Amino acid sequence: MPATPPSGPGSLDSDASSDGPGENHTASWVHRRRHALALTAIIIACVGVPVALAALTGSLSIPHNDAWSHSRIARDFGLHGTITLVGWNRGALLGQIVPLGPLARWVAAQQLFVALLAAALLVASYFWLQPRVGAPRALFGTATLGLLPMFGLLATSFMADIPAAAAFMACLAVGDRAIRKGSTGLLWLAGALGVWGVTIREQTLAALAAVLLVAFFDRRVRRPTAALVSMICLGAIGAFELWRQSLPLGDHPQVQLSPAAAGQTVLAGGLTLALFLLPVAGLVARPWRWGWPARLVALATTALCAVLVFVARIGYLPNYLAPGGAYASAEHGRQTIFAAPVWNAVLVLTCLSVGLLVGTALQARLHSPGQTAAPRRRRVDPLTAAAAGLLVAGTLGQALIGQEIYDRYLITLVPLLCGPLLGSLAAQPAATSAGSPGASAAPRPAVPPRSSAPTTSRWAGAVGLVVVAALSWSVTASTLARDGAQWRAAERLVARGVSATDIDAGFEWLGWHSSRPMVAGSGVLGAHGYTSSFADTRACYTVSQSPLPDMAVVETVHYPRFAVAGSSTLWVQRSADC
Repeated sequence: MPATPPSGPGSLDSDASSDGPGENHTASWVHRRRHALALTAIIIACVGVPVALAALTGSLSIPHNDAWSHSRIARDFGLHGTITLVGWNRGALLGQIVPLGPLARWVAAQQLFVALLAAALLVASYFWLQPRVGAPRALFGTATLGLLPMFGLLATSFMADIPAAAAFMACLAVGDRAIRKGSTGLLWLAGALGVWGVTIREQTLAALAAVLLVAFFDRRVRRPTAALVSMICLGAIGAFELWRQSLPLGDHPQVQLSPAAAGQTVLAGGLTLALFLLPVAGLVARPWRWGWPARLVALATTALCAVLVFVARIGYLPNYLAPGGAYASAEHGRQTIFAAPVWNAVLVLTCLSVGLLVGTALQARLHSPGQTAAPRRRRVDPLTAAAAGLLVAGTLGQALIGQEIYDRYLITLVPLLCGPLLGSLAAQPAATSAGSPGASAAPRPAVPPRSSAPTTSRWAGAVGLVVVAALSWSVTASTLARDGAQWRAAERLVARGVSATDIDAGFEWLGWHSSRPMVAGSGVLGAHGYTSSFADTRACYTVSQSPLPDMAVVETVHYPRFAVAGSSTLWVQRSADC
């Protein structure tokens, strides 16, 4: 193997190194401090900025999108101490409501709690990645996660996705350490985190099952202990499900086999993941080092992706990625957040990411003898493989039985995939992790040489981060600004004496102000159709992003499109039927 230059402290692949024990300790402390500061900066950028935007736009104290039902259930729990479902609550939810106690009565408290869990998700993801790829690349993977287009909006709403993802990654990170150290206490903690996650959203079961499965077969963990933890967790989940299914007004899924829809979901899911992983693709892909088979396959994959996107019109998974902004299909009227050239550029970059990721994966399988690469057997550790495999299988199962799959369901796949992808930078295998029998009690990540991340790749990774950051902050700012403006416009009508149930200011307004459960077909058919699910709503007034036909304009409302810049207009209109 050729000699490699030493890593510099500022490089992506640097780590502490010095000549003497004293210098080693000092350098290690300095690097840990730098990594802690970098992680704090990521949390500020990915959680702090959205919280500030939500406060600025008045969106921190109002429900958003589907979360109106979660917030209504939590409000009732905070006021009366009871769980009352409202007909639109397929997630388990209990685990994100009960910890709030009396604070659950306030929407702002609910959403700030989720923001704290978003920060915890980033921290847990960092500690999951750090033993696998080293601290600098773990920070890169954590930033990739935090800059997902929907992350800021989910971190400032009471949706179940961030709490469930936080429990998912915390269960994996703690379980990984429990297995490596053979710690019974940490294994119990991982089990408790997993059960807590399942009481928020059932997908967390994939993380819990992966930890318990790998622990049971790992020789560092006492098998009777792993079996006992598994039985206790299974019993707790079974008891919870029996109680939950007994509640009235549960929104139970309807099973309808749909292989064609599942196939389209797979394609859309692949595109969505490719966009999510665009920074990682830029960082790890080395097409100039690939052999011709990898290059040709990458080119063919990119071309096929372009055909699917621009000819077959296969798009991203709903409902945060669209030219009209987040959950645009659920809003009245239409507005354009991303002009056609900008959106087409995003699609082109997505196809490029698909090709780079496929080429990288193929080259890893077919690497030439002179190319440095991690040994094939260590590219994906068993815990990563088990968690990702179970999560993908469960998601595909949902799609197959006709359930809608949303982009936010893929959040936890990002840190899971970042492990093996960012690990491909290493000339030697990364630190042995939970699934590697030869792992030491306190593994130290292998330090790849600086030459494994050339300047071109570092720039490509940085550009990828900038692109997804611009996309993420644009989606976050525009949606929070719109939601806040719509809500205030409706509140002004209420201040003039209009009943809140006579106003259709979006799905969240209808659901939050209705005193009845949501029942399809129980109400009048309004401008968009959601009114038909609320029996006490008349939809005399509508707040829309564009003028609606056959309705009289009451007023127009102007607001900054991106919270602090730009301009958009809302139309407040009245129906002739009222």
